[in-house]
Amino acid sequence: ELRELTYDRSSKRKRILIIGGVVLLVLGVSIALWLRYFHPYIVSEERGVILKVQSEGTILKTYEVQMISEKYIADTVRAYKSGFEFTIKSDSLAAKASRLQSTGRRVTVKYEEFKGMLPWRGETNRFATDIIADGEN
Repeated sequence: ELRELTYDRSSKRKRILIIGGVVLLVLGVSIALWLRYFHPYIVSEERGVILKVQSEGTILKTYEVQMISEKYIADTVRAYKSGFEFTIKSDSLAAKASRLQSTGRRVTVKYEEFKGMLPWRGETNRFATDIIADGEN
């Protein structure tokens, strides 16, 4: 009887340790995925001129935007490499960007940048939250 009682206690401990380990592993993986894909690690803004607004996707529509950053406009020494690219999810914000496209007006784009990209969120890991043209509040 003593042997059976000891066996039951050790099997319960093993079961508790295994369940606890699995819970900790699932919790750790969930936090890592949330931080990488759903929590922005940069919230910033960029100034420049919007060059191109392009609608992409048939089911999950996003708008891909290319902008020349003010850093490259002001720099006359280095060659222009590439534009500042970001994604817009909102139709109203995309319409505003389209109106400002190729007008030469400078804009300030407020955006969030994520570490990881998800296929249904567009081609970049930067997402515009607001676009403010010069002269607007």
